[in-house]
Order: sequence, then structure tokens, then C-alpha cells
Amino acid sequence: MKQAPGFDSIRRWAAFAVLAGAAAACGGGHGSPTAPIPQTVPAQQVRAPAANATAQFAPLPVATDAIHPKVSPAAFHFKSVKETADLHVSESGYSGLFSSKSEDPAIAAIAPAKAKSTFEVTSVKFGSTKLVVEDSGNHGTVVDVFVATPTPSPTPTAKPTAKPTAKPTAKPTAKPTAKPTAKPTAKPTAKPTAKPTAKPTAKPTAKPTAKPTAKPTAKPTAKPTAKPTAKPTAKPTATPSPKPTATPTQKPTPKPSASPGQLTVSPANLILSPSTTTASVTASEPNYTGLLTEVSACNPDYVLVVPPVGLGPQATFTFTFEGAAPGGFPSMNQCAVTVYDFANSHQATVNVAILGYTITLKPNAVTLSISNPQTVNMSVTESNGYNNSITITNPYTQYITVDPLKATGPTATFKFSLVAGYKGGTGTFPMTISDVFNETMTFDVNVVN
Repeated sequence: MKQAPGFDSIRRWAAFAVLAGAAAACGGGHGSPTAPIPQTVPAQQVRAPAANATAQFAPLPVATDAIHPKVSPAAFHFKSVKETADLHVSESGYSGLFSSKSEDPAIAAIAPAKAKSTFEVTSVKFGSTKLVVEDSGNHGTVVDVFVATPTPSPTPTAKPTAKPTAKPTAKPTAKPTAKPTAKPTAKPTAKPTAKPTAKPTAKPTAKPTAKPTAKPTAKPTAKPTAKPTAKPTAKPTATPSPKPTATPTQKPTPKPSASPGQLTVSPANLILSPSTTTASVTASEPNYTGLLTEVSACNPDYVLVVPPVGLGPQATFTFTFEGAAPGGFPSMNQCAVTVYDFANSHQATVNVAILGYTITLKPNAVTLSISNPQTVNMSVTESNGYNNSITITNPYTQYITVDPLKATGPTATFKFSLVAGYKGGTGTFPMTISDVFNETMTFDVNVVN
């Protein structure tokens, strides 16, 4: 856990003051002991974040008794965005409320949780920042927040597959084929053929044939054929076909990406009361898909807002009425909740009005007589449609009877009387009326002769 800036210098100053006091005591002086410095615990303060959403941390003043808020855990280590975790705060001898702020809400946002003295921390984007938790006396404690970048999974190293060693195949030894021994073929002995004796053929005497005298044939005189004069065919002049002019194809003009629009909330004003306990608010930002973060300045004991972070371009937040402040509070209380787009420095505010309760007694006090014992009725009415229980706390049951001790609003009747055989004297006996939201009122029961 880290102390707020300036803590070391103040601690050295305190040590110096103690040594100086000790030296003065050893010098034999008769000075009186130093009176303790009174510590004033200011009223609860709930602070809204600055409009630019970037917190600047000034050194925090430290009480002379060096008491600071104790936080658990002392630091946050988120593995990714959109993770949430609770921060518990306590301080010895301190019963007031704590406030919180983030050095960089774009990395980690902090908002009050439903439980008292508990805050909800949300990781928004990767990086690191600091949170500060303060009590009403501006005594603060710093909490580190780390939103880690995810570590990529290791890539396994490929193992080569072993190739088996080729075994040579044994070649069989060729066996020679036995050549058969050639057997000679016996040649037959040639037998001569007898030649016959030729007989001469008688030749006839040839008779000559008379040859006819050839008559010549008259040859006709050839008449030459007139050749027509060739007329040249006129060749037509070729008409050139016009070539069409190529029309260039128009390239579409690229459209630029639309810029995010204005961040708005609807409705921008809410009224919460016992009869209207919940309401929804929609935050919208056109062309934006990042985170929308709500930062509430409302006390979570009265108004709770969830979720702490939504996703654009539209996110819905739910407001819930948790009740009145302990001991009652005015008929109307106001606070504000701001929705941020940290990426574009946009913001929008929701104004919340909280209606309280008013308890009315008739009569304002009860008077009981010892000499004339009677039952006295008191009517209790609670405003704004309250329909839960109303309780009377009677610490004097040995003297006074109240019937009933609990009834249902908005109007209830209670009966007061002295116990049978009352032996006490006269006096005033204060009693308390309360509801389920800790709205209280004190009245007197007077006992007279």
C-alpha cells in the first residue's frame, strides 16, 4: 500500500517536533504538557469528476496522527479490459464516508459500490494508472492499477520426423543356362534327273497379205473465233468504318469514415422516490463503438447506478433508489451522474432529484396521568406514498406500554398507557419512530400526576 504524496516530508517534520519536545523536557523546564490537537471530521463530501476526465493529483494533507484510509487490496492486476473488482476501505476511529478518483479513467474507472465503504474498480483499456481514496479530512491513500496486455500463446517447435535408413536389396546371383550341344543334320545324296530328248516342230510357210491403198481425208479450214474484249470491273472504294471512342470507366469516389457524433443522454433529468424506485437512462453516440463510462457523484446509500461501463453507440444505465440518509434528510436531495467517452473527450450529465420522507405526528407528544390512567392514541403519517413498516422504539417497557410497536404506513395508530400498578414518579420519557429507510423522529411521553 502506498501513502499519498508528501507523507515522507510530514513524517520527518513530526519526528523533528518530537525530538525538540524531548530536548525541552530534559532541559529542566517546568512547561505544561501540550494539549492534543483536536481533529474535526467534516461532513460527508461526494465529489464529481472534472469535466476533462483527467485527474491531476495534488499532495494530500496528512493528519498529525498519521491516520490514513486502509485499502484492500493494495493494488489491482487485471488480465484484460471490462474486468471488475471491489476495493474495501476502512479507517480506525473514522465513521464518515470515503471519496475516490482515478488518475486516468480511460485505463481504470472507479465508482461507489452498493456496500458501504466499498468501491467498484473496472479495467477500461491496457496500461497502468493510480487511484486515490480519501476520507472527509482529505487524508488519502494511493492504489496502483495495472491492466496487462495479453501474452500470446507459445508456438510449439516443430520436431522433424526421422526417416528410416534404406536397406539395399540383395541381388540374386545369376545362374548360367546350359547350352545344348548341336547335332549335325545328315545331308541326303542328290540323285541326277534324266533329261528327255527334244523333238523339232515343223514350221508352216507364211503367205503375204495384200496391203490396201490409203485415201487421204480432206481437212476443213479452221475459222478463228473472235475473242471478246475484256471489260475491267470497277473496284468499289472501301468506306472506312468509324472507330468508336472508348469511354473511360469512372472510379467511385471513396467515402470517408463518419466521425463520432455528439454524446447525449435521455432522459437528462430523473426524480427518484419511494413510489418511483428505478429509472433507466440511455446514452447514445452515433458512429462510436467504444466504451461509455459512468461516473456517479451520488451516494450509493441513496442512489445506485449500474453498470459502470457500457458499449457504444448506445448503452443503458439503471438508476435505483436505495433509501433516505440515516437520521432523515431534506424533502429533496440532488446529485449528478456523468457519462464519458474518453476516446473523443465527450461527456453528458444526468441530474438526479431524490425525494425524501416527512413524518407527521398527531399529537406531537403523549401525556399520561398517574391519577387518571387512560389510553392515549397517536397517529403517525409518512409522505410520498410510503407503504412499509413504521416502528416505535420503547426503552421504558417497565413503565409505559405501546401497542403495537410496529405498523404499516403511510398512516398508523399507536396506543400509549401506563403499566398496571405504575409505581414510578412523574417525568419525560423520549421515544423514537423509524421506517425501513432509516428515516427517524423523536417524540416525548410525559407522565404527570
